[in-house]
Amino acid sequence: MRLHKLRLVAFGSFPGTEEVDFDALGEAGLFLIHGPTGAGKTTVLDAVCYALYGRVPGQRESARSLRCDHAPPDRGPSVTLELTIRGRRLRITRSPAWMRPKLRGSGLVEEKAKARVEELTEPGGQWVVRSTRSDEAGDFVNTLTGMTAAQFCQVAMLPQGEFAKFLRAGGEERRELLERLFSVRVFSDVERWLADHRTRTWREAQELGQRVESVLDRMRGAAGDDLPLPEEAGDPAAWAGEALDLARGALADAVAARAASQEALLSARARLEEGRALADRQRRHAAALARRQELDGAADERSDLEAMLDEAARADRVAPLIRQAAQRAEAAAKARRVAADAVLRALPGRNGP
Repeated sequence: MRLHKLRLVAFGSFPGTEEVDFDALGEAGLFLIHGPTGAGKTTVLDAVCYALYGRVPGQRESARSLRCDHAPPDRGPSVTLELTIRGRRLRITRSPAWMRPKLRGSGLVEEKAKARVEELTEPGGQWVVRSTRSDEAGDFVNTLTGMTAAQFCQVAMLPQGEFAKFLRAGGEERRELLERLFSVRVFSDVERWLADHRTRTWREAQELGQRVESVLDRMRGAAGDDLPLPEEAGDPAAWAGEALDLARGALADAVAARAASQEALLSARARLEEGRALADRQRRHAAALARRQELDGAADERSDLEAMLDEAARADRVAPLIRQAAQRAEAAAKARRVAADAVLRALPGRNGP
């Protein structure tokens, strides 16, 4: 944290407007706030603390008002602090609650406490409002500084007589505070991670050892009489190497046998395809012979049918003549009957008494 500028209006022991340029004071890297009693040294520290957390350290927190009693009645108290926290340039403005004169009539009315947090986006840029609420402003500062108001007052401000309270604090309280101040939590996290990692790797080593024993048991069972047991070999590594060589040899034999089987399979498939093709040709040849026999057997029948068809065709050509002859015979017979009937009527004695 680095302070840049502080502006006080009717705050504490200052009735007017006062400004403190910490950049100018800190050009040498170190500065001292000193003066006689009542000069306002504590007010400057209170203003810094109030701007950050909205409260002042020590017994002054219970004071009735932070507004200067000697300020004009209509002048409200305020504190504006520009500072840099974790590389972020901020401007915090706070106004404590105070009783101001009414705008109309007589009497006083309470003006509520106000807060405003702004951040400079870039050097020479614009101020961007981050919060306008007192509680949000406090949380914002707590997050950036890593300290609560009580811790800041106890350590960073070092108010009069209060440093001894930090020295008398319990070990756990000081440890937590120093961890937050100096960011040593990362080392605690690393220590915790290393401990967890050690436990985890030990368990993994145990599991791997059990798996190795299981593999050795299976190798003992698969070794047979060709390979001595690891206890007899004396050196488990050498025994495992010998077992590995035997396994590689068995694998090579299996690969060769597989290749031979694959070649035999391909040859058998080729012969099977040739046999299927030959069987198909034989089947089609037998079907052709059977069809030929059927056609030869039907040749005579076809010849008879052709003769019958030829006779029918010739008969069809004389059929009109036959019909004409029949019609003529029928007409002649009819004429003969008519003639006979006429003759019978023409004979004497045939027409009357």
